[in-house]
Amino acid sequence: MASSSNITNKVYPEIGRTPVVLATTAANQKAAVVGLNICNVVDIGVYVSVTVTDADGDEGYYIKDILIAPNSSLKAVNGGEKLLLAPNNTVKIVSSWEGGIDALLSVVVISYT
Repeated sequence: MASSSNITNKVYPEIGRTPVVLATTAANQKAAVVGLNICNVVDIGVYVSVTVTDADGDEGYYIKDILIAPNSSLKAVNGGEKLLLAPNNTVKIVSSWEGGIDALLSVVVISYT
């Protein structure tokens, strides 16, 4: 089975009350989220949630309603930690304030045939 990998850093600015998809794996992919930094860019505390949806469509919280202080950040995935994604998984993020957060995602996607 042949495989290839792709390392990506992606910036998601001004995330608000509508969930934003940070990463999705296809049927022939797996991924490792090796970094997820979330920054509160407004002058009030903002609550943030990150969910993972599996191949069966079941959604669960990775983090739920974490309060990030004004002009502060949260390293939701850091150091040696990884969030592993199986085929057909999705990671989404949402905040309690419109345009309240920026997110930076670092992910390694492995595609195979």
